[in-house]
Amino acid sequence: MDKTIRKYANFDEMKADEYRYWQSRPVHERMAAVSELSTEAYALKGMTDVPRLLGPVVLLPRPLGIMVARFREKGPIKGGDDARQ
Repeated sequence: MDKTIRKYANFDEMKADEYRYWQSRPVHERMAAVSELSTEAYALKGMTDVPRLLGPVVLLPRPLGIMVARFREKGPIKGGDDARQ
């Protein structure tokens, strides 16, 4: 753990340094920090049974070209894919 004390000329400089620090950390470390802060915030409100994520959060990329081709072929989706049938 880095225990260096830094002095900043202004608030913006401090926030920029903080932003650079968190961007340099791996995603799993940032997520762990968010989880810890959330748990502490709930504890301050007196809530000990903290809601947690039920599984991994995954974002699967979809190529834009497929969506554009589908839109040109069938038009906009109204009420979901099942509504068109």
